Amino acid sequence: AMLRSQDDNPGLYLAAASFTAGWPGCEVERAADGVNYSAVTSIGEAATMGNATNAPTTGSEGHWDTDSSLVVSLIAGTLENTTRDAPSYAVWGQAGRWELVAFTTASQDVTSGDWTITEIARGLLDTGAAVSTHAVGDRFVVLDENTLDRILLPVSSIDQLETLRAVTFGRLPSTAAVVAYQYTGENLEPFAPTRLDGSIDGSDNWDLSWMRQDRKRARPFWEASNSEATETYTLQILDD
Repeated sequence: AMLRSQDDNPGLYLAAASFTAGWPGCEVERAADGVNYSAVTSIGEAATMGNATNAPTTGSEGHWDTDSSLVVSLIAGTLENTTRDAPSYAVWGQAGRWELVAFTTASQDVTSGDWTITEIARGLLDTGAAVSTHAVGDRFVVLDENTLDRILLPVSSIDQLETLRAVTFGRLPSTAAVVAYQYTGENLEPFAPTRLDGSIDGSDNWDLSWMRQDRKRARPFWEASNSEATETYTLQILDD
């Protein structure tokens, strides 16, 4: 997804954290060929992130899910309670199936230290396809402009397998874990519409409606004006 309207170009969002207290930050290096690394950015503050210990798969794209609860074991940071008017936002999943969510309620178990997150808005910014794909161990990263970074990529990187490594300041590059990724250019593609509704009359005439989503003017729960050059849709009606 494209988190900001100015990110209408090839690039990756990055966040990093460490189990080590007082982690000093890291230099992020990229290798288009998987071998020859060069520095692309540095991250000075740990993100609030962790791993899911359960895998709720209920919920509807663009709606608040008040029935499910997500349990997260944090690597770094803490969570806080907010409101629907100003919720916390996070990405949850793995490469190829990230879901953008909002949430308002988080409570910590005093014994395990895990956090239980409830009242979750699911599948924001055209990530609804990931709602039903979660697994135990999925990454959970709170979105914070102070800890989130973005690097630009050349167009030639689209669909290519490349690698990144985050080298902690003061450590040797050989100590850094290597992360392979494949940037698909998803943020450059228009969002699919949501909230499809329809009815059919006695003469087999369909009346269909949906809510437009716009990658450049996205605002969860509201229909955005169109920022693309054209607006057309392809409809398929399947007869079971």
